[in-house]
Amino acid sequence: LKGKLNRGQPRSRSAMAPKADVPKAGAEEDKAEAAKAAARAEIEAKVKAALEARNAAEGKEGGEDKKVAAKKQTNDPSRFGTHHGITCDGCEVGPIIGYRWRCTMCKNHDLCEDCHNTFLDGKLNHGLQRKNPVSQRLEDHEFSTVAEPGSFAAMKTAEAGGGAATAPKEKKVKPNEPCPCNSGKKFKKCCFKP
Repeated sequence: LKGKLNRGQPRSRSAMAPKADVPKAGAEEDKAEAAKAAARAEIEAKVKAALEARNAAEGKEGGEDKKVAAKKQTNDPSRFGTHHGITCDGCEVGPIIGYRWRCTMCKNHDLCEDCHNTFLDGKLNHGLQRKNPVSQRLEDHEFSTVAEPGSFAAMKTAEAGGGAATAPKEKKVKPNEPCPCNSGKKFKKCCFKP
């Protein structure tokens, strides 16, 4: 019974002390780090592939190209104005003020600027679905700016020869202010004519 401890006797201090951790060899640590890095790279590649597949399925791949083409069309100020008698099929605002976006693939589908920006972000608003049924799929639509003669009134701009949008008004002299003729009297007692 030399190797066994008796139940009533306390253990010796050497038996109670925890064993010291033996450091791993440097080669084993390098292998473990390399395995972690390989696993991390594999997961990142899978996530990237999944995101690309989802974006392609949602049709977002060509979204930036559509935004660039739309920006080019809005640089034409001759189509910016009020489109009388035209109602936006997205938000039902009429008349459309600003650019009018008409679908080149549908018989009658018009959007205002805000609804067209929403379309470029991947959502198609269509509040008049009962009156004007159109496809809700984004890939079924392609929009361009339109200005029909007869229903379109262009905005006046300084470049177009319309002058300033608003002319500055002269400051109105109030009755109790000093008269502008510099007489020293109040305006209502001097030059005021009702």
